[in-house]
Amino acid sequence: MAIILLLCIPKTYAGQATLAWDANDPAPEGYRVYQRAEGNAYDYSNPAWTGTDTSCPLNNLVDGTTYAFVVRAFSGTLESADSNEVTYYVEPSESTTFSISASAETNGQIDPAGVTTVTQGDSQTYTISPAAGYEVADVLVDGESVGALTLYTFNQVAQNHSIQAFFTEVSQSEDSTGETNENDTDETEDSTGETNENDTDETEDSTDETNENDTDETEDSTDETNENDIELSLIPQSQMTVISVDSEELDRGDYSADYVIDGLADTFWHTEWYYSTPNPPHQIVIDLGGQFNVQGFRYLPRQDGNVNGTVAEYAFYVSQDGQTWQTAVATGCFDGDQTEKEVLFQETIGRYVLFEALSEINGQAWTSMAEFNILGEAVSSTSSTLISQSQMTVISVDSEELDGGDYSADYAIDGLEDTFWHTEWYYSTPNPPHQIVIDLGGEFNVQGFRYLPRQDGNVNGTVAEYAFYVSQDGQTWQTAVATGCFDGDQTEKEVLFQETIGRYVLFEALSEINGQAWTSMAELNILVDDSN
Repeated sequence: MAIILLLCIPKTYAGQATLAWDANDPAPEGYRVYQRAEGNAYDYSNPAWTGTDTSCPLNNLVDGTTYAFVVRAFSGTLESADSNEVTYYVEPSESTTFSISASAETNGQIDPAGVTTVTQGDSQTYTISPAAGYEVADVLVDGESVGALTLYTFNQVAQNHSIQAFFTEVSQSEDSTGETNENDTDETEDSTGETNENDTDETEDSTDETNENDTDETEDSTDETNENDIELSLIPQSQMTVISVDSEELDRGDYSADYVIDGLADTFWHTEWYYSTPNPPHQIVIDLGGQFNVQGFRYLPRQDGNVNGTVAEYAFYVSQDGQTWQTAVATGCFDGDQTEKEVLFQETIGRYVLFEALSEINGQAWTSMAEFNILGEAVSSTSSTLISQSQMTVISVDSEELDGGDYSADYAIDGLEDTFWHTEWYYSTPNPPHQIVIDLGGEFNVQGFRYLPRQDGNVNGTVAEYAFYVSQDGQTWQTAVATGCFDGDQTEKEVLFQETIGRYVLFEALSEINGQAWTSMAELNILVDDSN
């Protein structure tokens, strides 16, 4: 096969290019286009385009980048040498931005407040904090209620948004609220001087006050904890990873957040205090290393005899993807001593946990923690079975490529790994999210799904962020039963969630591993309760 001669320089617009070349004679089976960014080598195992035409669109080119292109003809396993190389520089375009307006009524705050400008495709997180004696009543996003959340993230912003927070008084905690306000005032005034000189008196007062008010509560919670201990197990800290922390002191000493999962009681995490002293709330996010039925946690304060940073009020969250955080699964206020505290709650499936320290026992700005352990059981699919794909039907799909090749959505449930669904790329490249809706052929107790990326050696379209929904009628879709972000490899992914009754499922691909617009899927399998 002769080397192909490129005839035209790519013509780009909106991150796209059109490439054309002379046809080979005799005609080959097809052509493959390879592209590389300046400074990189061609990846001949991953063509940017394959087809029989002598021109092709090249999409999702990055502004401000120089690309090079070559074409090869192929027949069977034979492939020609490279054509002559053509390069093209994509001129930078002005970034699109959107505005998010955030406000909170009295008795609480939202951070950041006011109007925030966000670049298209970026995310923006908001923290909602009620005042002492109040709790979040509701949060409206674009005028619609999303519940009484304390954290909300706008993912992949593509339009203007608004978020409003509302608060309500917590009547049952009026006494403790008043007591806290009285102590906060004294401590703040005293701490204007040197903190170490005032710590002793503040700690003594706070200790007496805490003991008087918390005796009954401590006895009750201790009994309850002992009854449940037998059934609980600790997730090994060795498989955990600290994903993020808002503050850690690394200048005056080594008080890294990693110490909370090192298994040693004499090391501890401490927020900054040497050059700056950020105010609470303070947050630490931990990856548990897998999905678990999370049932509780244990907090061990620092054990060096100093109480600075010991947590008083707290909130605890569980998430499947480490980005979407619903209402806290546990909130409360610890006793002001240095013993290990255990908190139990309704089991919640997730891989990530967030501990939020809302206040310190003496009203100081710090947070410290010696050890953090999570109670739970690994989520297993051993009690689940796969629905036969032969009884499933693709009801709808937002996009499928049928012009540049046969990449029908039906291939997602054909049982064959070497076929796959792919969204459009030949004549147009619609942006995500991309959705596929499947009729399971009957009503089931749905417990999870398995996603197999394309298996042809090309990663284009491999899903990163996703959401999964279950419906009884295929029209009414409630909150997603599972959200998350897949690892960027080609292995099969399994996601389990709380059992949900339904006949229809919707898989939504929110993003692609390399930020491209496509979605691809070799197989989608659904896990249901064995008893069905």
